[in-house]
Amino acid sequence: MARKMVDENNDEVRRILEHLLEIDVTISAREVVRLHPKLANASAITRNPERQALLQQYKQRQIQFRKWTSRVNKKSPLYASAELAKRDNEIDLLKNQVAALTQSHVAMIHAVGEAGGMLALQRFYERHREIRAQLEKLKVLPEDKQA
Repeated sequence: MARKMVDENNDEVRRILEHLLEIDVTISAREVVRLHPKLANASAITRNPERQALLQQYKQRQIQFRKWTSRVNKKSPLYASAELAKRDNEIDLLKNQVAALTQSHVAMIHAVGEAGGMLALQRFYERHREIRAQLEKLKVLPEDKQA
């Protein structure tokens, strides 16, 4: 009979990793196990592929977080605040551009379809399958024409 795994969905491990990231404690298997109510050994993390992947993912996030905070700490708070606001504006601009491009692309696909050019469009997408796959993920192709 197979043993039942403790914290099967790794919800508690995720919660602990998020907490360690928030309080900026160096993330390690030992630290996670120390805070976990049921896991007793670091090997419960390192020998489980899902938990090991989670641990690595959060370690990378912590590296990025620390790199960012060290850059912010070297700058004045006013400059850091202005830089963050500028990046937020750039993100908003890019989101708006993507939305506009998506809407215009959908309109062009429908216009081509209404003009009777769906066969040409299908031939185009046969040659460019990766583009078609991305468009299907975005749900921008006419529903009755998606394969």
